[in-house]
Amino acid sequence: FGSVRWADYSELKVSPAVFSSSTGGASLTNIEDSLSYKIGVGRKFSDAFSGSLSVGYQVAADSDLVSPLAPTNGSYSVALGGKYTVDSISFSGGVRYIILGDAQTSGSVRAAFSNNSAVAIGLKVGYNY
Repeated sequence: FGSVRWADYSELKVSPAVFSSSTGGASLTNIEDSLSYKIGVGRKFSDAFSGSLSVGYQVAADSDLVSPLAPTNGSYSVALGGKYTVDSISFSGGVRYIILGDAQTSGSVRAAFSNNSAVAIGLKVGYNY
C-alpha cells in the first residue's frame, strides 16, 4: 500500500476577529504547502491476526523558518501495526517513530527546534455485532 498527500496550507488563514481588526485581516500563520509519501506492506498471518509495516517521508520546506503552529521542517517515519480478532472482538494497535526536521519559528519571538523525534502509539478495541 502507499499514499501521496498534498496539503495546500498556503490557503489556510488563521485570523481571529480581535487580531484581524488590528492588522487588516492578516493571518497569524504562514505555513508552507506540504507533500508527504508513505509506502508499506500488510500481511494476513492467519484468520485472526494481520500486521503492517510502513515508512514515510515529508518533504522539507525551502526555508527553515516555519510557523509556531507547526515547528518542524520535514520528517521521516517508520510504523508497525497489527490487528487480532477473537470472535466479535478485535484488538488493533500501532506504533510510529518519527524523526522531525530541524526548524526555527518565524515571527517576533524565535525558537529553534533541532534533533527532535516523536513516538506515536494508538490502541483500539472494537466489538462487531
